[in-house]
Amino acid sequence: MSYLGGGYGSYGQRPPGQPGSQAPPGYSSGGYPAPYSPGYPPPRPTYSPGYPPQPQPQYAPPQQQNAYYSMLQPHEINQLRAWFAAVDKDHSGRISVEELSSMNFGPLRFSLETSRLLIKVFDREQCGEIGFYEYASLHKFILLMNQAFQTYDADRSGTIEINEVQMAVQQGGFSLTPITLQLVFKKFHNPRTKGLNLEQFMGLCAFLGMGRSAFTQLDFQRTGQVHMDMDQFIKVVATLC
Repeated sequence: MSYLGGGYGSYGQRPPGQPGSQAPPGYSSGGYPAPYSPGYPPPRPTYSPGYPPQPQPQYAPPQQQNAYYSMLQPHEINQLRAWFAAVDKDHSGRISVEELSSMNFGPLRFSLETSRLLIKVFDREQCGEIGFYEYASLHKFILLMNQAFQTYDADRSGTIEINEVQMAVQQGGFSLTPITLQLVFKKFHNPRTKGLNLEQFMGLCAFLGMGRSAFTQLDFQRTGQVHMDMDQFIKVVATLC
């Protein structure tokens, strides 16, 4: 499965029964992110003819998931439904780690471990899979983190060093002290290289996204500070492992 072209089911190809498209939403034909216009709400649910609207289940996903989804334009959402159907090979209505890792992000195919981290950022039910709305949020997350990486990979070497990572994660919405970033950087950095490649950077951002999700669930007053007991602390640690 590829974002940028290939056989049936790839981004840029028309799945059976689905309208065609030139490129995945948010990407140009060359693989670089295209501009977007934020502010569009999710589509309203549809109902079967002859039946009155039924109460819909209400979820309270972490705040950043709603923010990422709200950045998508209506035509992007429609296209993403086609991509979702193509990636959902078993037609379960959910995307697994294995299915996500079968996709190509430009020239890159994410490993199972990176795919696992990316799914955990948006897996609000903690079942190891994501539905369409979570997938759409994940799509926007990947797009924005890729934009940040490309911005600071000025020499197009395919890697960014720690000072560039500091600026890139800040552009991606994460504010960390240099000491904290150094600790996270070491978790994803190969000592034989100077910086992080795109997949390593995406794994780092996914880790930060998981941490933010866990923090947000405990920050009930949205003050930017939390108080937790030992049980809550162990739960957060387990979430990030």
